[in-house]
Amino acid sequence: MRLRTSFLVVILSLASITPTAVAVSKVTNSIVWWGDSLTAGAGGGGVTAPSELQKILKIPVVNKGVGGEGSSAIAARSGAREISLRFFGPGKKEGDWTKFQVVPDMGILRQGLNVLAGEIQGCVIFLKFEGASYSAKAFKCQKNLKNQTFKFKVAGIENLNSKYKIIWSGRNNGGDSVTVSSDVAAMISFFKGINPKVKLYVLSVINGAGEGRGTGAYAGINGVNQALSTLDANYIDVRRCLIDEGLDVNNLSTSEQDILDIENDLVPERLRSDGIHLNSYGYRAVAYCVSQAMKLTS
Repeated sequence: MRLRTSFLVVILSLASITPTAVAVSKVTNSIVWWGDSLTAGAGGGGVTAPSELQKILKIPVVNKGVGGEGSSAIAARSGAREISLRFFGPGKKEGDWTKFQVVPDMGILRQGLNVLAGEIQGCVIFLKFEGASYSAKAFKCQKNLKNQTFKFKVAGIENLNSKYKIIWSGRNNGGDSVTVSSDVAAMISFFKGINPKVKLYVLSVINGAGEGRGTGAYAGINGVNQALSTLDANYIDVRRCLIDEGLDVNNLSTSEQDILDIENDLVPERLRSDGIHLNSYGYRAVAYCVSQAMKLTS
C-alpha cells in the first residue's frame, strides 16, 4: 500500500534530508533507473549508463544504482517491497525526532545514497546506513517502537511523477530466476499502481569472465533473462546488444580476446573494467542499446 498523501507532504517538506529525491519528484518528463553497481557505474571512471542516456535523449535520468544489492533490496529501496526493522532501546530524543538503532532484514543502502524515507504504522521514518550499523529516526511518533520489529515501507518519492522507469536488477542473485522475476514483477506492479501510464523497461542480466557457454553461470543468467523477458514491461536484451554491437558503437577494433569472448557469448573484454563491471565504453554502449529500444517503443 502506498503512503497516504499526508505522509508524502511531511516527507516532501523535509527536503534538507532528501533533496535529490524531492527535486526528482517534481519532474514529469524524466527517467528513474533502478539497479545495482552496474547502474551506479562501477568501473566506468565517472561514466554511467544513466548519465550517457541523459545525453542521448536530452531528458533527466536519475541514477538509483546501489552497488552490491540483490533484486530484493532494489525492490525494497524502490518502495515495491517492505523491509522488516528491529528496533533496539528506548530511542534518543532529537527535537521532533527520536533516533533508534535498528537492524533491517536485508543488506541495503551500503553504497551511494544512504537515507530512505518511509512509514511505519502512521509514523514517518528515515532509515540510514551509518557505515557499520543502521539507525532510524521517527518524526513526532507516538507509537512505542522500543525493542519491537515492524514492517517499513519506503515512500518512493522519486516515483511520483517520472514518465519512464528502467529496472536493471538480478546480477547479484546468483542465477535465482524465481526471486529476481518476483522482485522485478513487484516493482512493475508498484510503478503501475502509482502511474498506470508509466513506460517500463527491464534490462537483461549480463555475463562476464568465466561465464561463457557451457558454464553453470551462463545457464543461470539465461534462466533469469528468460524469466525477465516474460514480465509485463518492455524487455531490452542489453547483454545481446553489448556482444553484437558494443564494440562498433564505440568504434573499437576487435582484439583476439574479444573474438574469443564473442565466440563464448560473453560481453567483450574491451567493454569491461573487470570480470563483470563495464568500463566507459561498455556503459556508453548500454545507453545506446537502451536509447534505441526506447525510441522504438515510445
